[in-house]
Amino acid sequence: MPYVAVDGDWPGYERQLSSRLLRDLRRRRRKLETQGTVAVQVLDGRERLGELLAEGFRLESSGWKATGGSAILSRPATQRFYTDVARWASDRGWLRLAFLRVDERPIAFQLGIEEGGTYYFLKGGYDPAYQAAAPAKLLLQAMLQRAHALGLDRFDFVGGDEPWKLEWTDSCRERVLLHAFAPSAAGALERGAVTLGRPARARVRSSLRPLRPAVARLRRWRHRV
Repeated sequence: MPYVAVDGDWPGYERQLSSRLLRDLRRRRRKLETQGTVAVQVLDGRERLGELLAEGFRLESSGWKATGGSAILSRPATQRFYTDVARWASDRGWLRLAFLRVDERPIAFQLGIEEGGTYYFLKGGYDPAYQAAAPAKLLLQAMLQRAHALGLDRFDFVGGDEPWKLEWTDSCRERVLLHAFAPSAAGALERGAVTLGRPARARVRSSLRPLRPAVARLRRWRHRV
């Protein structure tokens, strides 16, 4: 998982970035500033949490995420999960809700957790109407600068090493996934599905669904015997 080790000052970190990226950021920022007053807002959610989450989730769900079904608002269960995470983190003072605004209008969003000297970037999104100004990238730059200003130890991107993350760092740490399967025929099929990939896993689960009533009856019968 990519991360930035915050072990120096901001100018020193910027010197490690590509000149092409820095030029692009300056150009995008100038473009955005022609549309209004640009400001970054970072809140802990102790006030107006529901309102801020609704605002942020709308941005996170804009564009390709909504189309691909990976957005927080794509499924009620996913929305409940991230809402519960936000409330849990807010109660502990760890939640960070970051917005990039133009004349108070939110155009980019980050959902993060900051604890133990590390900022964990969990989710983010932006308003596609401002895509030409790359608001998500500008907000990311601002949050990295903030991490340096606060003297944090690490900015953790979480997740895989997507190209957009590797623009900012070449440091990655290994992620280990542990899968456990029931010692049964269904467990063996699940194990095979994981080996073959998520699409196959979904197909296996679908094929097993008609068998669930029979399995439930068998379990009840075994309990009676």
